[in-house]
Amino acid sequence: MGDMTIEVQRWVKLDRVLRDYRVSFLCASNAQLKQVNSFTNNKTAVLCEYPVESELKETKNNDSLQFVYAGRITPQKNINKLLRVFIKASKVKKGMKLSIAGEFHPRTYPFYGSGEDDKDYKEEFYELVKSSNGLIKYHGNLSQKDLFQLFLKSSHLINISTYMDEDFSIVTAQAMACGLKLITTDWGGLKDHNPPNSRQTIPVFMSDNNLYQPDLSELFKALILATPQTPQISQDVISYFENKYSIQKVSQKLSEIINTNGQKYCGQSDLFLEYAKKYNKPRFENQVIGCPFLAANEQEKNSVRNLVERIYNTYM
Repeated sequence: MGDMTIEVQRWVKLDRVLRDYRVSFLCASNAQLKQVNSFTNNKTAVLCEYPVESELKETKNNDSLQFVYAGRITPQKNINKLLRVFIKASKVKKGMKLSIAGEFHPRTYPFYGSGEDDKDYKEEFYELVKSSNGLIKYHGNLSQKDLFQLFLKSSHLINISTYMDEDFSIVTAQAMACGLKLITTDWGGLKDHNPPNSRQTIPVFMSDNNLYQPDLSELFKALILATPQTPQISQDVISYFENKYSIQKVSQKLSEIINTNGQKYCGQSDLFLEYAKKYNKPRFENQVIGCPFLAANEQEKNSVRNLVERIYNTYM
């Protein structure tokens, strides 16, 4: 499963195809599982994480504070917010560096109706990188091999995403596979990445403009309090990863799901159909899809807020 809140038109069409079949919607996190079950008339979702290859070793030679973010660069991943907080924290605590790897992703701008466009966001990003005086390095979009090499040189992964389809975050699992400590929002699939004593959580709240946001004051504290990794990686962390993300464990879970033969599909829920109607209603000229969370006026703001909360209460 994936993109059910984005590929709405396709899922509306699939509803007719799936009727009366026995199905199991594979969901990569508990948050996604609960959301998908709220979108259908019967509980057809089952939990099955993605398999991730492990680079975990018993030791990790890194005695510096090297933070890293990898993934899409977009407002809902809160990257520019991360850069601003990091620059502020670096003036208080010396010796920190931040690497950013990924490419700009424009899709969420019209989806959220946040008032930010792709060009402005890029310009602000590059200005923030430049103003860090070399403490922040942008690597662009890396190959899988180069990304793992960057992870192995880093101490912490930071992911303060409030992305509307943050159903798993495979890059967070990959960072964990390289022995990194985690600083992540308590949001969506990120909540399920919880290695023993290796994760600092950042609370999420809904702002006045109906968008979920990370608590940046807590991020600042997490950066200031972060410590370099100990040379010895905990056996508890290694065991946690192998029991949750190894190919063997995921294959075993898939076999069990196949043997259950699924549930009879009984259609989409009223909540999903209400959301689909908002999604398929363009607000602007030449717009292909709607902005389901954009209020046209103050009167509509409360009803939009109510819809956002019902769609994403499983992510909180």
